[in-house]
Amino acid sequence: MSLPFTDRDYISPGLRVVLPDAHFPHMRPGDRLSHPWKYLRREVPHRWYVDERYPLMGFMNRDEATLLYNVALQFTGRPALEIGAWLGWSTCHLALAGVRLDVIDPAHADPEFRAVVERSLAGCGVSANVNLTAGRSPEGVEEVAAGRIEKWSLFAIDGDHEGSAPERDVRACLPHADRDCAFVFHDLASPEVAAGLRLLEREGFQVLVYQTQQIMGLAWRGQVTPVAHVPDPEVAWQLPHHLVGLPVSGVDFGAPAGARAPSPNGSGGPAESAQGIVESLGSDGRRRAAARLLREGYEADAGAGGWQPSVCIVSNEIVGPFKNGGIGTAMTGLAEHLAAAGSRVTVLYTGGVWAPDVQLGGWKRRYAELGIEFAALSIEEMRSVGGPVKDCGFGVPHLVYEYLAARHFDVVHFNDCGGEGSVCLVAKKLGLAFQETLLVVALHSPSEWVLELNHTLPTSLLLSAYNYAEHLSVKCADVLWSPSRYLIEWAWQRGFELPEQTFVQQYCLPSQRLREKGQGPADFPAVNYGRVSLPNEIVFFGRLEERKGLRLFCNAVHALRQEFAERKVSVTFLGKSSPSRP
Repeated sequence: MSLPFTDRDYISPGLRVVLPDAHFPHMRPGDRLSHPWKYLRREVPHRWYVDERYPLMGFMNRDEATLLYNVALQFTGRPALEIGAWLGWSTCHLALAGVRLDVIDPAHADPEFRAVVERSLAGCGVSANVNLTAGRSPEGVEEVAAGRIEKWSLFAIDGDHEGSAPERDVRACLPHADRDCAFVFHDLASPEVAAGLRLLEREGFQVLVYQTQQIMGLAWRGQVTPVAHVPDPEVAWQLPHHLVGLPVSGVDFGAPAGARAPSPNGSGGPAESAQGIVESLGSDGRRRAAARLLREGYEADAGAGGWQPSVCIVSNEIVGPFKNGGIGTAMTGLAEHLAAAGSRVTVLYTGGVWAPDVQLGGWKRRYAELGIEFAALSIEEMRSVGGPVKDCGFGVPHLVYEYLAARHFDVVHFNDCGGEGSVCLVAKKLGLAFQETLLVVALHSPSEWVLELNHTLPTSLLLSAYNYAEHLSVKCADVLWSPSRYLIEWAWQRGFELPEQTFVQQYCLPSQRLREKGQGPADFPAVNYGRVSLPNEIVFFGRLEERKGLRLFCNAVHALRQEFAERKVSVTFLGKSSPSRP
């Protein structure tokens, strides 16, 4: 099995491929994990390319540049405008398709920078068809258009992504657009860029979204054929909320899945990719089958008319009955988020087996006010469980199975901890139950990880049962997610068998509504940013465990002990002791 999230190149099958790499000698895979832009989709395991001299500014990746080239092929010989070209990677792909290209980019005012771009264009043999203009959009659009007679047929919008800049670019281009024209957008992961696509939709253009690393989009009118694109089926794609409702090529039923890029000779026949690249991508049949399943699922959902999926979240921690726990915070946030989005949400709380004295009636009412059904397992139900590990308390997976097997949910969400979903997950894998239910597992903190980071040895048979059940849960999950790439790679290195649909997703934080009318203040303390007065007390908030950073914190306190003494700074530990410590 390959390392999860190992970056690779992907190109949709059915596209013509050009490779101008030789004329971009400084192009390298970039480090997207440490990049500061919040809309960079770090979870997509496709190579993100940069020029090594400018590591913070990325190029279109292989799939995106190929898609741009195929869109441009049907405009061969016609005028096109590119806003935002950077070092000319996208420019070369457009020009290689045979368009007559005007380019606007303020970076081209720098003679040295412009010379780099011109060398790449010359190397690709397209200099004669490219006009570089050092200017800013949208003002530069009018300046270039003033010296033209023909209107542009193709627009590539990849300039300023901040604020209303993409919309302003579109508005500047529209008066100079031919009746039969298309606009290509890159970085639709940004809602500001997506606003430009939405503007064209309001103007009567047809629109289509392409699931690539940074998400591309096409808007067109008149005699234009959109290019078909199949998203990488090995990626658990997510669609940002600001793009919900737009058709996605290769996924949505209404998308032009049968379309093909035109051949260079204008015959309109299917385009052929470079044989070597097609072979390296491989398994096209399986990829197309996976994309077809996604389209069928979308069709079923869209035809259901107001369909609201039912979701059960199984957790031994939840805000209210469980006083302090990160998993409880995350699961409460997930439940609130899904309920607010229209799902019918049930929380199955399993912690009552371990803390039977918790009064749940009040919490059931408060969750009901949020549109969430609250159910709980009880210690009495454990009497029906048998088996060699019952005395250790390992009956919860069976109780969870009994509860879920008697009900239908569209999605069931388990946590890895303790393997509470293991019996259900294995039952589905064996074809015994839950065939119509998507079973999702969140990877938070496997028992082996806790022991390893705390530098402790297992002291109970129960830990062995947990470890086995956690491995089974991960292996049998339909979808696995974790809030960190680090933890997924840690699990892979320790022999966990990860499902194909494995991805990183940040936690949803709960609102303050459950706190209202409860003990303590209704609001969280106000947060102040900027300069603050010097502290006189430092607080360690977290269990007193190695994995919580306790040793690192204590080492830092020790290193600063003299300064703390001089300033009379105290140190307070608020966390409870680890169960493995006296």
